[in-house]
Amino acid sequence: MKSGWLLPYLLVGDFLYTKRWTWWLNCLLKEEIKPPIPELRLREDAETRKMLNKCIEYLESRGKDFEDFVDWMLWSLGLSEEKPNLSKQELEFLYRNFVLGMLQENPWDYFGEIAAEKRRGEFGFFPTPPDLAEFMATCLAQDNNIFQKIIDPCAGTGVLLMAYSNYSVNLFAIDINPFMIKLIKINAALYIPWLLLPVEVKNEREYSIPQKIKEVARELKNLQYIAFKELEEFSSQKTKTQPKKPVQLRIGF
Repeated sequence: MKSGWLLPYLLVGDFLYTKRWTWWLNCLLKEEIKPPIPELRLREDAETRKMLNKCIEYLESRGKDFEDFVDWMLWSLGLSEEKPNLSKQELEFLYRNFVLGMLQENPWDYFGEIAAEKRRGEFGFFPTPPDLAEFMATCLAQDNNIFQKIIDPCAGTGVLLMAYSNYSVNLFAIDINPFMIKLIKINAALYIPWLLLPVEVKNEREYSIPQKIKEVARELKNLQYIAFKELEEFSSQKTKTQPKKPVQLRIGF
């Protein structure tokens, strides 16, 4: 495996659930950003949290911690080139037990909840409840202005921006804690692609798309297409026995 090996799964799962990466990549490639923004409905799921707990608790039983799991997520999603400090056995456990699609099907600030429980950092961490974040976004969002500039100077894991992402693509996250920045990158990859691949907004009607962003969008769109083709080929194979472990796509990013 290499950095970004989870990206094909992310892009295929996005098409099945939130469709946010699909919408945003199409906007970038067509150079035309048009509403509506695909809605992100925050809903906590006990089974998804149980799956995350299982992965983290396994690492903790082997002398690792939550941050090691976060570093693995960043590397797997292509957000870091630094390979996590995990053994082959630990990597195999995560490969077999981590289910990305559960996070996509049931959007929530799971990492914010876990971080609050672990109390990472000398400043502690007390996330905004997702229900309150949604209420604040509903009250403050400007009608029919998807370029409204939203800056969260204490972003934490980005739950407020997750709520605002239903109304604007012009979002900015700032936090003093480097560990929180890691977590907001993961939430952005899962739920807010325009936070990772931003456009340059001049006003409510004018914006530009940097060439670098276009190139990345084109590569990700091709990756999504190839991933779907490989899954179609696999599903067309008629086998009587189930594979011993999850099918791994042959592509990487």
